Amino acid sequence: MKRVVAEPRPTLLAYDQDAFVARLGYDHVDPAAAAELFALNRRYVADLLRRLPDEAFARVGDHTENGPMTLGELVANYIRHVEHHAAFARRKRGLLGKDS
Repeated sequence: MKRVVAEPRPTLLAYDQDAFVARLGYDHVDPAAAAELFALNRRYVADLLRRLPDEAFARVGDHTENGPMTLGELVANYIRHVEHHAAFARRKRGLLGKDS
């Protein structure tokens, strides 16, 4: 999102999330530290987005899998993506007998 704000029509590279999981040792990451980092980054980006003029959300980046995407579309996709991960975490906690 920051690249779309800052650069003229940047290329946004897709990545293989399964390769990240397989090779970056996510199963060894401290969950509390990961949650804190996520929350801090989310607050940082939310603050940045709130300060932008409305027309900034029409800026475009070229995603290597999805094609041209506006900043507004990227924000909407990330909101949905966060809910996808939250639902996964809730299901996993339920299977482990934890409160959701």
